[in-house]
Amino acid sequence: MTIWSAGSSRARYLSSIQVSQRRAKDYEENGPKLSIFGERNHGALLQIVGGRRNALQYDIGNPLTAAKMTRYQLPAALYAPAAGGSV
Repeated sequence: MTIWSAGSSRARYLSSIQVSQRRAKDYEENGPKLSIFGERNHGALLQIVGGRRNALQYDIGNPLTAAKMTRYQLPAALYAPAAGGSV
């Protein structure tokens, strides 16, 4: 339970939420559609068995889309971000 010491504290809190919501909406509309979350170098792992190859795997996705998906269906987090292709 949150106790507000003054009305201005609550107003600042609500204002900060509105600012965050506007920033998220602006990012969703104008920001990059996909982000790279991770990278795995499978080629480097092949050194273990004697040969190196150029094989990178990227995890890509949209963080806001992932957040929306998991808000309504938590198991959707298993699929976000989607694994990208190898280069």
